[in-house]
Amino acid sequence: MFPIDRAHANPAFEAYKLGEDNNVSVHQVPLPQRVLGTNANAAVPLAYKKLKARAMHSPLATHDGTAGAYIAEDGRIILLSWADAAVSCLNLCSIPSSVYSRTSDHLPTLVAVDASTWLACGDSDTLLWVQYIRSSGNPGASTCVLTLPTLQGTLSEAQYSPWTLVQATADSDGPIYALLQRACRVPAIHQNSGASSVSHTFFDVMLIRAAFSIDEEAHAAELMWCVECHEPVAYACIANGACLLGAEAPFMSRSVANKPDAGLASQRSCTSAPTLPPLEKAPYTWTQTGDTVMVALALPEYIRAEDIRAHFSLHGLSVSLAASSAPDPSAAMTPGEQVLRDGAFTSQSVWAQLDPTGSVWTLEPGASMQLLTLHLAKAHEGTRWPHVFAHDDGVLETLDPSELSAMLQGLDKYAQPLPSSTLLHDTLEDDVNDGGTPLQLAWVTPDGHIEMAPASSHALLARATPPSDPALLLQHDVDGQVFVPPSPLAWAPWRHVATVPAISYVLASKRDIHPVYVYRGTATPTVLAAEPRYAPDAHSRGSHLYMYGATSTQRGTSYVWPVGDPVTGPVLGLTVAPDGRVVCLCATALLVLTEALPATLASASASTA
Repeated sequence: MFPIDRAHANPAFEAYKLGEDNNVSVHQVPLPQRVLGTNANAAVPLAYKKLKARAMHSPLATHDGTAGAYIAEDGRIILLSWADAAVSCLNLCSIPSSVYSRTSDHLPTLVAVDASTWLACGDSDTLLWVQYIRSSGNPGASTCVLTLPTLQGTLSEAQYSPWTLVQATADSDGPIYALLQRACRVPAIHQNSGASSVSHTFFDVMLIRAAFSIDEEAHAAELMWCVECHEPVAYACIANGACLLGAEAPFMSRSVANKPDAGLASQRSCTSAPTLPPLEKAPYTWTQTGDTVMVALALPEYIRAEDIRAHFSLHGLSVSLAASSAPDPSAAMTPGEQVLRDGAFTSQSVWAQLDPTGSVWTLEPGASMQLLTLHLAKAHEGTRWPHVFAHDDGVLETLDPSELSAMLQGLDKYAQPLPSSTLLHDTLEDDVNDGGTPLQLAWVTPDGHIEMAPASSHALLARATPPSDPALLLQHDVDGQVFVPPSPLAWAPWRHVATVPAISYVLASKRDIHPVYVYRGTATPTVLAAEPRYAPDAHSRGSHLYMYGATSTQRGTSYVWPVGDPVTGPVLGLTVAPDGRVVCLCATALLVLTEALPATLASASASTA
């Protein structure tokens, strides 16, 4: 799904060098109202997966980086425009109580459909459609309410949270598609078919379609499909009712995920190794001592000693049955008889040299079977054979329990913790290069059919900004590789368009940075990240904004800018304007950084023209 283009590899890259930020200026614009949900205490009662889903959603809703909007504490939707040099703020509308009643601790979500249209979702089964009307005399907004389709839960015991918006897009022929998800918690008391009593959370993910008209005040949405996942959606790209979805767990139809452990079983089936065939009974057993290897085969009673043909040599053996010993047609052949008649023991090389003169065979009668035992004398005493034949046929040695215990005790000294080879001590060295999260990609067709991509070693490092760019930054070793989906959108391999060298290693050393974005408007992709995103007011000291970009095949440049202060609060969301200005939404202010990024492709082409 993610084929690597070696032309974008950069093996000569060495390191990032901290650059000087003398030319960077930060313009601070106070917000008319504080951003809703910036108090860290509001996140305390949330379960882990719900908190993860909330953290993935940016309070700054923008489409192409020319303008954005956010939901204020008083429930108003505030438009922020920075297309011109001066930043303007405009009150678009207030979210009606039919959409957001404020009776729960659920935070409303806001997503951009295009540069002038937004969708808002609160704590009820309705959406608010908002479109900015540009007018030189009296600019304003038109709104209407959209009723969500009723979706019955698959489990009566589950506790369903309100819907939240993930993404929305406008189709070329007019309808709007919106992707929503809701957390569903199954309590521990739910016992279905003997399943574990541990509570768990999964997510309903649905796609709706609606056509809006300014003349109508209310509309009803059409349900396209609904799937389930045991992790929140981390990536989405919508086109004509089909959707590319990404999450840490596989997606499945709602009819499959009706048991508490169904999703976990599905996840294991998608990510585990290929299914092994059923175990077959071994045709023989074997064991060994210091000087002898004993191979035993079970044979039927009608086999006589004179029917056995055995020969031992320095490097092998040959054992077969005489042609006169025809099998009994009324009885099924034993595995031992089968391999002898098939010639599997004919002219076979053994793992080590034999002593032909000391090698013998015996045939011992039993209650219903006879036991043919080959006593193979080792030419070199004390040698331990891993298997009988020169080629490993998979038949394991039968060990005496006491002998196995002695072997395990002998391995104890090799199983003790060794001194750490680094100063990290408690941190595994393999984790130092791991800065991403697992990503499982799925394709959902307009009729709800799901296709899961094969499990891969790629992990998600960052999504693109502005959100109109569908690219992803995926981890590959210590690097980050930029992939874009096929255009038009389809279930096909993605295209590798660029590589950000060593960025996975860099991000792994900064676990607290969030959000992280990749921007492709510069000559080479630039990675932007901020820390911390949320902090209590008493401890808020603003944020640090990081930027990484490769300026040559061997060197890259990194910048660290302190942005915000205790009054503005930390950075909650960020994007990049088409002219290269970095726009950061804080709790009480909008910060615009100029001259922060290298020359953008748009500005470079304009200057050339």
